Amino acid sequence: MKIANFDDEQRSREADIYTVRAKVAQLTPRETEVFERVTAGQANKVIAIELGISERTVEIHRRQVMQQTQVRTLACTERLQPEITVTPAAPEARRN
Repeated sequence: MKIANFDDEQRSREADIYTVRAKVAQLTPRETEVFERVTAGQANKVIAIELGISERTVEIHRRQVMQQTQVRTLACTERLQPEITVTPAAPEARRN
């Protein structure tokens, strides 16, 4: 049944979006900036120049984002990016 499969796929996608939104909301403001730029397809070097940080620092933030969102690659989130509204967590909700 193609309709049932479509419904299952749609529910799965909506669950993925909800999960990623919740995890992205816990990122620090800097991690959020890196996340937005990476998912927009910018290279680490470009991100570093735009944010005024080293490329190595971008790599560290990128790794932190991947660990916190529990994705293997940030490219996995690119397909969800239009549905994800990034709002940094309140200071007390962020991890230290």
